[in-house]
Amino acid sequence: LISYETGIKGAAFDRKLLYSFDYWYYNWSNIQAQLYNYVTASSDVTNDAKAKAQGPEADLQALPWSGGEIDFNGDYVDAYYTHFGSTFSDVVSGATNVDFTGAALLGTPRWKWNLGIQQTASLGGGGDITPRIEYQHRSSAFWVFTKDPLARSGGYDIYNFRLLYRPVGRKFDVDLYVENLTNRYYDYYRFGTTT
Repeated sequence: LISYETGIKGAAFDRKLLYSFDYWYYNWSNIQAQLYNYVTASSDVTNDAKAKAQGPEADLQALPWSGGEIDFNGDYVDAYYTHFGSTFSDVVSGATNVDFTGAALLGTPRWKWNLGIQQTASLGGGGDITPRIEYQHRSSAFWVFTKDPLARSGGYDIYNFRLLYRPVGRKFDVDLYVENLTNRYYDYYRFGTTT
């Protein structure tokens, strides 16, 4: 693996805004990639695949009012194979000896971001309490090189809620949370074939 990263970090508005922006680049060689052959219903592993990935990433943390905090993290990923040591037949498209050089890395969404907003309120002599709402987005990703729609996990947006209580002296914390508030169904991993 060869990797490079460059970026900037800083603060503004009397440190009420912290920011970090960077751009990264990865170059892999001699990696394993599993190919599923729909014709023979078997799988094959190539051991000399190569891949590249790159993209920008941003982190922001803002303290816009007393006790309030807003944070954001987002990135864009351009990841693809630059070499394959094996070819195989694809019954979905009817092609034979397919070389998937240039195909996107499996299970890698192009877009990801997280946004959180929280507010800390004092309970006087009883400590403080912090409710927090979070929003997460992931774009779609394929899990087979043929881009079969049955092996595509769709993009999704979910919301989480947390409630943190800290007593005076902060000798312990009580953290309650509910993930996926809207009970949205989404695929984290999906595998299938249209044939």
